[in-house]
Amino acid sequence: MTCSLRSLRASVESLATSDGRFGVACARTGVTPVPLARLWFESRADAGMAARLASAYRARLRRFDPAFEYHDLVVHERPAAPATATADAAAGDADSGRDVDSPRDADPRRDAEPPRDADVEAKPPREDGD
Repeated sequence: MTCSLRSLRASVESLATSDGRFGVACARTGVTPVPLARLWFESRADAGMAARLASAYRARLRRFDPAFEYHDLVVHERPAAPATATADAAAGDADSGRDVDSPRDADPRRDAEPPRDADVEAKPPREDGD
C-alpha cells in the first residue's frame, strides 16, 4: 500500500493529543523531526505507531532528496514536572549526609559530548529507510 505524504502526515497528527505523556525523538540526537515536532501521544502504542508512520513519511521524502537526514526514532515519556525549590531545600535540610547519586553531586562534564576529531568523517545515512 502506498500512501501520500499528506495522508501519512494526517495519520501521525490524528494520533496526537494535547496532553499526551509520550513523544518520539531521535535516539542519537534527541531531535524531534518533522512530522512529529511538537506532538505528544496518549499511549506508548500510539507513539510507536506515529514513529512508524513518520519513518515511512521520511523515507518517502528521501526519495526526492537522498540527503534528507535520517533519524533513529524512539518513543520516550514526557519528563515529570520539576519539584519546587521549597521541597528541594527541605529535603536537603532533613538529610545531613549527601546522597552519592544526587544530581547535585553529579559532574556536569560527565554527560558532555567528547570533542570530535577533525579527521573523522560522519557516518553516512542508512539506505534501508528509517
